[in-house]
Amino acid sequence: MKIIISEDILEYTQAYFKEIELKHFFSQYLYRPEIPVIHYKLSETQDGIKMQYQMQSQESDLKIPIKVRVGNQTIKIIAENKLKSLLLETDKCSDVQILKNLYLLDFVIQP
Repeated sequence: MKIIISEDILEYTQAYFKEIELKHFFSQYLYRPEIPVIHYKLSETQDGIKMQYQMQSQESDLKIPIKVRVGNQTIKIIAENKLKSLLLETDKCSDVQILKNLYLLDFVIQP
């Protein structure tokens, strides 16, 4: 019988998900008490809805894919510790919904 430690879980999971780098994910969620926060802002432009977003986390290289519903479509954005901007093909902010219940993250909408 072997006692399983967090490094064992990381090695096993990384072997299974070979194409995805999980080191930063596990560093954030196993070794740090704070939950990452996604700050985002939606603003109307003549060309559509501009979405600005940035993750705040203690793991500087952490990247998390986030699903966003825009009207009837679902897109994926990659949240990380730098400010990003995206133009969404809709004319109403109410058409944009982050699927928050899929993640262990806090979300803060900026005015």
